[in-house]
Amino acid sequence: MELTDFDFMVAFKVYDYNTKANKDDPNIVQWVAVIEDYDLDDTWKKTYVKTHKCTEADKDKFYDPATESKAIFAELKNENSFFCLNQTDLNGKTALYGNHNGVMAHRRLDVMYMPCGSPQTYESGCKNNNTTLEETQKYL
Repeated sequence: MELTDFDFMVAFKVYDYNTKANKDDPNIVQWVAVIEDYDLDDTWKKTYVKTHKCTEADKDKFYDPATESKAIFAELKNENSFFCLNQTDLNGKTALYGNHNGVMAHRRLDVMYMPCGSPQTYESGCKNNNTTLEETQKYL
C-alpha cells in the first residue's frame, strides 16, 4: 500500500473522555512513531518519525469525517490538540507492505503513546525523563 497514492494523513490524540482534558503534557507523556522494516534475513531496521502539533496546513489535508462524526471532529480539530507525523522524517518510506504474521518481508508504522520516564527514551520531545510511575498514573 503506497500511502502517497491517496494522500495519507494520520493524526492522533489522547484525552480524558469524562473531562475532555487533553493528555499531552510533554513532561509526562510522549508520542513515539517508528517505521519498522523487516527483511527475510531477520534484519530489523527502524526509522523514528518525530511528531508535532498539527498545523492548519496539516489539518487542511484531513478527509471529511462521516456525517455522524462531523460535529465532534470539528470540535476536536479546532482545539489544536492533534499530533501529526513529521513528513520529512519518513525519508520516502511511504509504502507499507507484507504480512507481519507470516514469514515475509514487511514494513509497518507503529504509533505509541508512552510515559516520558520509561526506560526507553526516544527523540520525541519529552521535556522531563524523570517522571515517576505515580506521577504518570495520577496524570492519566
